[in-house]
Amino acid sequence: MVADMLKTWKDAMDEFLKQQPIGCLGTAEEMAQAVLWLSARVGASSSA
Repeated sequence: MVADMLKTWKDAMDEFLKQQPIGCLGTAEEMAQAVLWLSARVGASSSA
C-alpha cells in the first residue's frame, strides 16, 4: 500500500527505505507471519 502510494515519489521512497533495517518493505505474507509469531510468543508467556 505504501509502496504503491510512493511509486511516483522516488525520492520519498528512497528516503523511507533508508530508514528500514532490511532496506525494503515487507510483503503482506511476511507481516502475517510476524503477527502469528508474536501472538504465539505472547500466548506462551501468559498464564491463565
